[in-house]
Amino acid sequence: MAAKSKESFDVLEWNKKGDFKVVVGIDFGTDGSGVAWAINDGKSEVFVDQEINDNAKFVDLKTKTNILLDESGEFIAFGREATEKYIRQFEDEDSDDDEESNKEKKSNKWLYFSQFKMALYKKAIKKQALVTAGQGGGIMDEEKKDDNDAYKTDIKTELSAANGKKLPSRLVFISALKFMKEHAFKMFEKKKVVINDTKEIKWVLTVPAIWSDKSKGLMESWAIEAGLITDNKVLNQLVICYEPDCASISIQNEIKDYKKLLEAKKGGKAIEEEKKDKDKDKDKDEDKPKQPKQYLIAGEKYLLLDLGGGTADIACHQVIDDFTVKEVYQPSGGAWGSSYIDKHFIRLLTDLFPKGWLQEFQQSRPSDYTILLNNFRRSKETFYARDIKQNNKNNKSDPSVNAYDKQQTHNIKLPTEFIEFLEDKLENYNEIEQLKNNETFEAINDYIEKQPFLGSVGKW
Repeated sequence: MAAKSKESFDVLEWNKKGDFKVVVGIDFGTDGSGVAWAINDGKSEVFVDQEINDNAKFVDLKTKTNILLDESGEFIAFGREATEKYIRQFEDEDSDDDEESNKEKKSNKWLYFSQFKMALYKKAIKKQALVTAGQGGGIMDEEKKDDNDAYKTDIKTELSAANGKKLPSRLVFISALKFMKEHAFKMFEKKKVVINDTKEIKWVLTVPAIWSDKSKGLMESWAIEAGLITDNKVLNQLVICYEPDCASISIQNEIKDYKKLLEAKKGGKAIEEEKKDKDKDKDKDEDKPKQPKQYLIAGEKYLLLDLGGGTADIACHQVIDDFTVKEVYQPSGGAWGSSYIDKHFIRLLTDLFPKGWLQEFQQSRPSDYTILLNNFRRSKETFYARDIKQNNKNNKSDPSVNAYDKQQTHNIKLPTEFIEFLEDKLENYNEIEQLKNNETFEAINDYIEKQPFLGSVGKW
């Protein structure tokens, strides 16, 4: 009989439910990231941190997935703080005497990355682009081409910062996960939760269900390098979990709490009464409205749509009991997140102005380019609120007129620096066109009104 290896360990010792004192969940999203935690005491109480980056003053619970590193890849800031520091450095430079010298020192060194998580899903993005362009029929044939390395690879080895400089993807992701870990320990300290050993923490890191195995494996290995795991002999200390599965568990938890509330109000007879009501409904007149059911019951199936910033995950589950569901069909979805609306906005500007203008603005004024994108993202958050308000106003004033015919425009605030840049470029443009005896324009608005876009040439 072979001797027992010194590196072997007792599975039962490390796989017990009570081994971990705290469970920390990291939602590392494309647009926003957040941290939640719970003490493993059986109370099922989850604490959601809203103070990350002083986030309590915002409506959402998560900070932005932006990170700021120095020229050597060392961490500076994460989230909204990263964006604010990156923009503020340029404002500070503009106030200095030797402006150009200071810009050369700072702006060309600091590396700002925004919404970089989708770098792990390059293959799905290309697939979806082919489908959108009407070339979906050849996707399978394209996949079979062994010499098409760009298509076979779904991992970007390098990420481009706002100033155009590149850094290995690994360094960016590890820095972000290190920040999440350090922030979790700050939460424990603030709430006076004593952690004597990192083995007492179980980490749950969420990923889209449609990610490739290679992408999931990279996220796991980078989490280990970030220090989430210090001893690989601790089983299940790091769990890479599908985002829609986490959402399903969260919904089931809310349903369980709702059942408890009903039972408390009705003396423990809530479930039995609903079953009786369900039988009575069969005998009622069909025209009589029925009370909507408040929760799912065993045997029922449902579709769960997780619509995020980078991906849309669609899961189909069947309820087994309070905290058990089974997969009815494999997860589906694609790279259809809200961040792609941002890309179309940039595409619109690229098509609208002469070739190279927008790229030059991004390279020469990366912080102002970042402000431009942030302003657009904020405008998205109020878009439907604008529609509802306007529709209500139109309906009150003249119900016979279609509300959409009276819609007001939804403005996006453009940075002053962007407008000044366009005016300078237009002046140079006019000088060249005047030499060619072509049409010139007095203002940017005049130029824009003459451009064919927004459907006029079939691009949009």
